[in-house]
Order: sequence, then C-alpha cells, then structure tokens
Amino acid sequence: MMSNKYNNAIENMQEKTKQYLTTLTEIWTKMFDEESCKENLNKVLVHSSDFYEDLVQQFLTKRSCIEKDIDELKEEIKKIRRLLKVEVNLPHGITDTTPLTVIHYELDRILDDLREQLAERRALVCELLAEQALLCDELGEPPRPLLSDPLPTPSEMEDFRRHVDNLYSEKQKLEKKLSTMRRDIKKFLDILKCKLRTEMEEKLLHSRHIKLNKETFENLQHMYDLYGGQVQELKDNIDDIRKKLDTLWEHLGTSPNTRSKFRQYTDYNQHTYDIMYSELLRCETLKNQNIKMYVEQLRDEIRDWWDKTLNTCYTDDLLMLHELELEDLKLYYENNRQLFELYADRNILWDRMQALEAKASEPGRYNNRGGQLLKEEKERKTIDTKLPKIERQIQQLVQNTTCYSTKANLWYNRFIVSKSSGLLFLPPLITSYHHGTILVFLIFADIPAPLRGADCGILRCMHAGIIDGIASGGGGKGRAPRRINGGGGACPPNGGGIGGPFRHIGGIGGSMSGWNSCGGGIGGPIGPIIPRGP
Repeated sequence: MMSNKYNNAIENMQEKTKQYLTTLTEIWTKMFDEESCKENLNKVLVHSSDFYEDLVQQFLTKRSCIEKDIDELKEEIKKIRRLLKVEVNLPHGITDTTPLTVIHYELDRILDDLREQLAERRALVCELLAEQALLCDELGEPPRPLLSDPLPTPSEMEDFRRHVDNLYSEKQKLEKKLSTMRRDIKKFLDILKCKLRTEMEEKLLHSRHIKLNKETFENLQHMYDLYGGQVQELKDNIDDIRKKLDTLWEHLGTSPNTRSKFRQYTDYNQHTYDIMYSELLRCETLKNQNIKMYVEQLRDEIRDWWDKTLNTCYTDDLLMLHELELEDLKLYYENNRQLFELYADRNILWDRMQALEAKASEPGRYNNRGGQLLKEEKERKTIDTKLPKIERQIQQLVQNTTCYSTKANLWYNRFIVSKSSGLLFLPPLITSYHHGTILVFLIFADIPAPLRGADCGILRCMHAGIIDGIASGGGGKGRAPRRINGGGGACPPNGGGIGGPFRHIGGIGGSMSGWNSCGGGIGGPIGPIIPRGP
C-alpha cells in the first residue's frame, strides 16, 4: 500500500536515473574505450549504492532517536501522573500508523501541562509546609506531615490548608490572650506598686518576640495567679480595714468629717491600703488608750441584746434542759477536780502575792520593828517557789485535757490558755452549757492571735476548743457541733444560721431564731438556754 503511494515518485527517480546514465554513457563512449566506460559505470553504481545506504542509515538513526524520545516522554508522563495522582490519556487520533513526530509532539504538549501542574503543586506544598513550620514553632505544636512522593491530592491539600488556617486562628487567639493577660498583670503591678522580680518575668511581660507555647502561658498564668491573688488579698484587706474602721470610729466617736475624708478613697490599690492602714493604727492606738471605755461600751451593747433575746418561757422541757446542764457541770467539775483545785491554790497564792506587793509600796513600811518585814520576805520567797510549780502543773493538765479538741478549760468563769510564757486568764462575759459543749463569749481588748476569730470584730467566740468570730450575735463559720446561730458568716442581730449535727438550739426557722427565746426550727425543739448576765 505504501509502495503504491510513492510509485510515481519512484518511477520519476528511475526515469531521471536512466536519463542521467544514458547521457553519461554517451559522454564516456566518446572519451574512453569500452572497458573504461564499464569501469566508470560500476563506479557510478557503487556511489549510488553508498549514497542510498547512507541516506537510509541516517533516517534509521533519526527514527530511533524519535522512538527513544517518545519512550522517555511516556516514562516521565507516567511518573508525573503517579506523583499527581491523575489519569492522562493520549489523543484519540494517535494509532499505530501515526507518524512518530506527531506522537512526539502530542506527548511533549501533554508533558508540558503536567510539568506545570507538578511545579505548582510542589510550590504550594512548600508554601504550606513553610507556613506550618513557622506557626508550629511559635505555638510549640508538632508539625503535621505532608508527603512529597506522591504529592497530596487537591482535597488533601485543601484539608492541610484548613489545618494551617486553624493554626493561624489559634495563633491570633493566643496573641489576644497574651495581650489580655499582659494588660491585666501590668494592672496588678500598678495596683500593688511593685516591680518585676526576675528577667524571665520581664521577658514574659514585655518581649515582642515570644513563643506562644504551653510553657509561656503556664508561666504567665503563674504570674497572673500570683499578682492577681495579691491584688485580691489587698482588696480583702482594704475591705476588712474599712469594716474595722467603721466599728472603731463608732466606738471612738470619730467626727463625720474625718470619716468622709477616708471614705473618699474608693480605689483598691496600695496607696488606699497605706492610707487606711495608717488610720487603723491610729484608731487602734486610741482604742488601747481608752480600752476600759471601749470594753464597757461593748458590754452595754451585749446586755441590751441579751435582754432582747432572754428566754422567759418556763416549761418542762426548759426545766429538763437545766437539769441536764447541771449534771453536765457536776460531771465536768469532777473530771477536772485536780485542775480546779490547783487553780484555786494558784488564786490564793496570786492574791497573797499582790497583797505583799501592795504592802511593799506603803510609805511607812520600814517603821515596822516587830519582825514583820522578815516574815513578808520569807512568805514572798515561798510564793515565788510554789506559784511557778502550780502554774506548770496547770499547764500540763491543760495540755492533757486537749484544750483545743473537745472541751474548753474553764475555771471560775475564766478561760485558761497555755502559753510558752505562762498562763493567760481571760474573763468571759457569758457562759452557756449545752450537752457537754461549752460556749464562751469573751470580751477582751487584745485577744492573742492564736485565739482570734476568723470573721470579724472584737467580740470572739470559743466553741469546743475552736475559735471563731461573730458579729452582732450572728454566727461565723462554725464546725460540727455548731455553736449559737450555726455557720454561714455574720448573721443579722437575731438571725439564726444553719447548725450542725449537734446544732445549738435555734438555727433557722423563725424571724427570731438564733439566740431567741423559744426559737426552734431546724436547730432543735426549743430556743437556747442563756442565763441572764451580770
């Protein structure tokens, strides 16, 4: 079929060859003999054969090169198709008879398009990986892998892009959080009027190039909690001082102008604290200078409330409770007889020592010539020897009877506290007994820190060896068994809190519960027993 296509060209070549050979033979015949003409004709045939052989070989070599290029193009297309995970089909017009140059052209065109896609995909992968590396380094997050062989598909690339966008959103969120925490911490420092302690805190608060990782925010949170806690403590202290000042001003009769001058300090900062604390010290000093008047005012106020809440409802239940209390008192006395006797001996020695001291300061002391001075000196030495021994015995017994666990140590209406320097005797105002629980309300100008209540005020409460504060008859934060008015903070004057398993009779359950006569409610069947005071 191919020969038929080129028959005319072949015939033309044959005709041309015949013409040229005929012309050559005519020329050679006139020039050479017959033998020479044959030799020249053979040479022409050899040259023609060599020419055609060279020509054929040249095009065979060129065809091989094209076929090799086509194979290489196909191999590269296959590789890129695998990397890109795409399908590539050759044009439909290419068949076994399609010229190699056409096939080469089509494959080269397809490969150019694939190469462009590959370059774009790789560039995008590198860009995403670079963005992720930067964000992960700032956030302290582990990087997510993105393979380069094979390359991710468009859907996988889109998913990775969302991952990078999430990291960027997280970075913006943390930057906002960082800015907020820094601003708050700086505000805390300004309120406290204090400076940063370490270089690390300086970096955390002011560095412009700081990683937004877990460690950074843990350290910032530590600073926030530290200084924020100090600010809250400062605020609580200022509020506490204000409450104390209101009480002190009331009892000291401070003028309204002086009060308003300090009440204008409404901000919570170190300056306000310093001003208010200075005023508190001044008022405490005045209070200590007028302690007797101060205590008398409080006693009068308690008597008023006592009269308002006195139980006058006489019933069989009330009689039974009195009998129970009497039995408890007798049992308590018998269990602590040795302490009571030692305390009585101590009082006798103490009173005698005070009498001797009073005599020692009399103007006519040395006019005595009957040997009285010698007797007094001898008696004083005896007291100096016996009194410390008795007090040590009392201290030991106080410790053995677990002063701060189940029962208060009370002798002759005095609360005995064991101290390293000796004994402290605090006179109570009211003593109430209920089923073995001893409640002692102390009016004392300067109660030592170990005995101070948790809540407020000069008025303190002792319950089963546990010290708490109360205000205006309200209960502080008690423990089971609860004391009068139970727990729940400072209650209104006649308000009852919520008691414990052994609630003091009263508790919630009426407008006049707590100390009220015949109160009741959750606390118990009837109101508490409180004997009339002095």
